[in-house]
Amino acid sequence: MELKEITDWLTLNREWLFSGIGIVVIGLIWKLITYFRKNNINQSIPNGISNDSDVSVNNENNISINIGAPNNDSDDKDTIESAKYSNIEDLKNNVYILFIDDDTKFKVVNILKNAGYKNVKIIKDVRSIDMEDVIKADIFFIDIQGVGKRMDFRDEGLGLAKALMEKYGKKKKYIIYSAETHGDRFNEVLRKADDFLPKDADPYQFESIIEKFFYDEGRNA
Repeated sequence: MELKEITDWLTLNREWLFSGIGIVVIGLIWKLITYFRKNNINQSIPNGISNDSDVSVNNENNISINIGAPNNDSDDKDTIESAKYSNIEDLKNNVYILFIDDDTKFKVVNILKNAGYKNVKIIKDVRSIDMEDVIKADIFFIDIQGVGKRMDFRDEGLGLAKALMEKYGKKKKYIIYSAETHGDRFNEVLRKADDFLPKDADPYQFESIIEKFFYDEGRNA
């Protein structure tokens, strides 16, 4: 239909078009047109696009699909690995080492300090897994006997270690040590720990564990 014919038709029928019935009819026709246009667009959207996707159509009927970011319910703490240093001095200056031991005179702590570790500390127990020393620590050395009592863990150090693992995941390292080397107390918590040492191990073994997790000698090559 030519433009002039449309104009003439509108002129002849203007009274009817703008009457109550005409407006209702035009509204129904417009809804039908909108429905069929929308239905045609939805049919052209590729399969597999979720309802959460943002779909827009431009004036040229090109479809733009913005798929939303995946819903990651898992905590980052479970995926972040501890940093490694290419220089042993950087390691000694930056790694925070926390011993949790009711024997605050445990000799290994002073030996590590004398070896140049700037941030090594020993505390008798933990009053909260959100306390400052715990948050700052990169690696824990946890004696399974005599600690965890302030938070009333039934399994003492093992209970404390488990709580720390659940809270911080792979952001930190967990080393369990004990004077006791036998028994059923070494349960699944011990298997989840990053390493285990007898309490009377040579001090260099404690330092070797720190280097194992935080020193990457190959990066100097």
